Amino acid sequence: MSTRARGTGADAARARSRLIGYACCVALAAQYGAQPLLVRAFVRTEVSRASLVLATEASKAALAVAMLCARGSFRDELKRSVAHGRGVAFAALPAVLYAVQNVLSQYGYANLDGVSFNCLNQSKLVSAALFVYVFSGVRQSFAQCVALFGVMGAGIGLSAQGGASSPSDATNERYAFGALAVCAASALSGLSGALGQVALKRHGKSAPMLTLEMAIVGAPVVVLTEYYFNQPGASIFDLGALFEHWNVFVWIPVCTAAVAGLLVGEITKRLEQGVIAKGFAVVGGLVLTGVCQSAMTRGQVPRAHLVCLLVVLVSVYVHTVSPPVEPKKRKVV
Repeated sequence: MSTRARGTGADAARARSRLIGYACCVALAAQYGAQPLLVRAFVRTEVSRASLVLATEASKAALAVAMLCARGSFRDELKRSVAHGRGVAFAALPAVLYAVQNVLSQYGYANLDGVSFNCLNQSKLVSAALFVYVFSGVRQSFAQCVALFGVMGAGIGLSAQGGASSPSDATNERYAFGALAVCAASALSGLSGALGQVALKRHGKSAPMLTLEMAIVGAPVVVLTEYYFNQPGASIFDLGALFEHWNVFVWIPVCTAAVAGLLVGEITKRLEQGVIAKGFAVVGGLVLTGVCQSAMTRGQVPRAHLVCLLVVLVSVYVHTVSPPVEPKKRKVV
């Protein structure tokens, strides 16, 4: 096979991989938009949050193993994962960071109103772009920076539609502490995403294998933090009590959340700026949630939701078609 033919085949494979990545972004946005509605429809308020986290992580692990077995690569990838300790560390660290992020978010929930929390939480897009640059050297063009802030603005604008204000009994110190906790959680979100991207691209790990490793390492830590904050004093080892209010329909939002975890891995693996693309999909999902809620109640879709959706679509397009221009190399005379 000629060099030109091999190059053409490689280009076609990369284009096909990017197309799959963009399709996963659309699917993730749809899942994120539908997830609150599914939880509200199928999960009773008595259901333990810790049980949902545990079931979601177990489902992620099961789906990842199924995908690896279907590809016929489970044994090889498992051997490679055990042999390369550094790659395992890059998979374990994001899982632990996610648990710390979860703890910080709980402090944010406790000290901030919902609007302030959601608005500050949008800063994870900027932290993702920063850490992707630090670890992978991927720069953002000026147009891409404008697109990032456009998506952030859409997320903030949508969150502010709740119209809530800070609790009257919240002191300035509590509010400042909550804001600092949310900003730290958003920074950790960007850091864990960037580390996951390093594990996928620099260490050649597959997305299902990374999902499996993160589920195995992160599930115990995340469940313990969830249980500590939501059911203090109870025994997490009493699984009967943990799943007491479950029924078969609870598995619907659990499975969709597990699929979302695999989609995030595929997006990060297939797209050059997959961590940022994931953030775009999440904000797009927020907008879709509002639109779906209005459609389900047969009410008119608020104009602000339509504007936010338009801003997200335009920002995604601008970010996609405006990569940074590589500096020209000077010719040596």
